[in-house]
Amino acid sequence: MSRMAEKWEEDRQHRIELEFARAEGALEALPESLVESHELIRSLQRQVSELIAHGKARGPKWQERMWAFFFGILASLFATVVWTRLADALSFLY
Repeated sequence: MSRMAEKWEEDRQHRIELEFARAEGALEALPESLVESHELIRSLQRQVSELIAHGKARGPKWQERMWAFFFGILASLFATVVWTRLADALSFLY
């Protein structure tokens, strides 16, 4: 029974050490001053506004859609040619 108590104590000590390491890591991840926090928030706001502006841009989206449409038609034509040739080549099986 003493060995089980030792094992339980070791497990409890290990869990305490893990929780302490997690808490230490979380503390180190926090900014050290209000200035750093403010800079971090401003940086994130800038990134969000850039992403919004990029999402609202009209030109490149239409160009990308037109290219995608063109390649879709091209892929469809290619698949049709391949399918007809494959069907002709396999027609001797019928």
